[in-house]
Amino acid sequence: MRYLILLCFTLVLSGCYLGNGPPDETELWIKNGKKIPINEQMACYKKVETLYLTKEERDSLDKLDDEFMKEPFKLMANKAKYDRYNSLVDKVSVLSSKCFYDLGYRFNAPFYWCLIGNMHICKENIKYSGYGLNYIFPSSPSPQENTDSQ
Repeated sequence: MRYLILLCFTLVLSGCYLGNGPPDETELWIKNGKKIPINEQMACYKKVETLYLTKEERDSLDKLDDEFMKEPFKLMANKAKYDRYNSLVDKVSVLSSKCFYDLGYRFNAPFYWCLIGNMHICKENIKYSGYGLNYIFPSSPSPQENTDSQ
């Protein structure tokens, strides 16, 4: 009976986690036990936009971001615009990880977070991990040099 109660409790907690969704990636950047504050996130995003996006991309991102904030469903209905918006946001997001790392933050994702649809984010940010996720994502073996003296 005790095991049945424990099993039910575990399933309820798992359902709550899956129903609410996992926390955002930015919740997992930690320095001295604290999450990265929004002002440092925004500073990194602006820095990345300035350094790595062309003027055309920046203008497009600003325009699409305004549209998304005003009427998100209208933007999502236009597949081409929404795909463009997502590609620009993804580009900024991936490049901002280096900025977070340079500020002293480390990406500390628990294994279960990576398993719940976030594997690509974990793989991208493995190099910024504070404790290393190499036990989860072993690096691909490099070609062995020929050490035989023939």
